[in-house]
Amino acid sequence: MNDSVACLSLLTHTVLSYPGFNTAKGDMVRSILYPKPMNFKLYRDAFRFLMCLVSIAIIGFIYSVVVFAVKGGSARDIVVKSLVAVTVAIPPVLPAAVATGIMYAQKRLKKKKIFCISPQRINVCGRINLVCFDKTGTLTEDGLDLWGVVPCSESSPLLGAMACCHSLIVLDGKIQGDPLDLKMFEGTSWLPVDGLTILQQFPFSSSLQRMSVVSQVIESGEHLVFLKGAPEMVIRFCHPESVPEDFYDELQQYTLQGFRVIGLAYKKIRQTKDLSTESYTR
Repeated sequence: MNDSVACLSLLTHTVLSYPGFNTAKGDMVRSILYPKPMNFKLYRDAFRFLMCLVSIAIIGFIYSVVVFAVKGGSARDIVVKSLVAVTVAIPPVLPAAVATGIMYAQKRLKKKKIFCISPQRINVCGRINLVCFDKTGTLTEDGLDLWGVVPCSESSPLLGAMACCHSLIVLDGKIQGDPLDLKMFEGTSWLPVDGLTILQQFPFSSSLQRMSVVSQVIESGEHLVFLKGAPEMVIRFCHPESVPEDFYDELQQYTLQGFRVIGLAYKKIRQTKDLSTESYTR
């Protein structure tokens, strides 16, 4: 392994594609601050029930008006008694009762240091009887350790992939980011070598199960694309002849032991005058 391939320098190239806050991390923050309304079956059924009550109230109101008018009641009595029929069909304190229940449940959750960003979901959670978590720190222990690597060939820029394919940032003199990315980066020992610089980054997407970066070898100017993600997803983008024959056996061996396995791949790309870095897509 040649140390010159390590992305261990703070030298970076900034590419401004468009202004605004439309970034992957910005979308995640907005989804927390302003969650999109979800159409739950419980709400649909409640709305249908309310419409039934409104229909009954309208029928009762019309019937009361007709009956009292026929009996010669005064206009005041007709209006008052007809509205009484409406309040019987539609309790006016129904919204307040629902809101009070949600507020009380939210206070109880807050005492347990559980904060709800969308109180309307509390009613839906009352129907839940099983909760599953799949994140480090819930089912598994806190903290990650790099156990080892399984290279495909001796000539692959494995160190460069580990050092470049991440979304880490330097904040207040400290490296911040995903614990997995941080451990992989620390595994390169951060050698002081000017090797690769990141030109463009495509952040990790849970739906795509992968992330990628476009980097450049500083000395030769060669462009490399590094891909990281779920091993089953990574091999879909690899040439079949480059995938080791024992790939699935190795993957099954480590996953059955409870290890978190990440796949890495790279590709050399030709940079032409007509093709700029901004034109790259996932």
